[in-house]
Amino acid sequence: MCIKINVKKFLKRIFPYLYHKSKPEPQPEPTPPAVPEPIIEKPKPPWLGCSIYELVQRYKGEMIDFLRKLKKAGGNATEIFLIHSHNHNWFQPYQWDGVKFDLERWNEAFWNNFRYFIISCKDLGIVPFIRIHDQCSVKNPERAKFYCYLNNIQGFTNIYDEGLRPYYSKLNGRLIQELNIAGIETFFIVPMNEIDGSPQDVYDFHKWYVKDLAGK
Repeated sequence: MCIKINVKKFLKRIFPYLYHKSKPEPQPEPTPPAVPEPIIEKPKPPWLGCSIYELVQRYKGEMIDFLRKLKKAGGNATEIFLIHSHNHNWFQPYQWDGVKFDLERWNEAFWNNFRYFIISCKDLGIVPFIRIHDQCSVKNPERAKFYCYLNNIQGFTNIYDEGLRPYYSKLNGRLIQELNIAGIETFFIVPMNEIDGSPQDVYDFHKWYVKDLAGK
């Protein structure tokens, strides 16, 4: 008597584990491709732009609107007057007490706007030019006290008086601190503008000022 045996079925019954097919492990969902961050090119010369002037003392919406339009027009630089007037004390780094500026107290409202300004410049790839003074005159004290926060309001009658240097140094330190915190790599600080003084006064001040600024 001849019996046919299905060898495959026979072995499958005796050694089922040999024929057990494990289920494939579930594969993780494919990771969606990362959305690249927008690349803000580092600004480089030639520097093209225009001054923002008093916009820093106004509303942040106006400030960012100005900077966006400047960028759209192809600009890569803007100038801010750090000291321009004491109108409502919006545009000064020091506190105004109604008679004079208190050189021992910062005007934090100003610094908040200044910080927003430089961070916006960085985000848009715009270089800030920071001018320290505008229209300062030791020959016209009445005009000077409205435009020079250090002149004729703290008992000084000469903008180049060496007694003022600690205040300039303090201001330099705050400027560099804010620029570093914001991650600004390229900026320009322009000391003094449109003021009276002898060539030697200007030379001596600038020599000291640049040295002080470089040490911050």
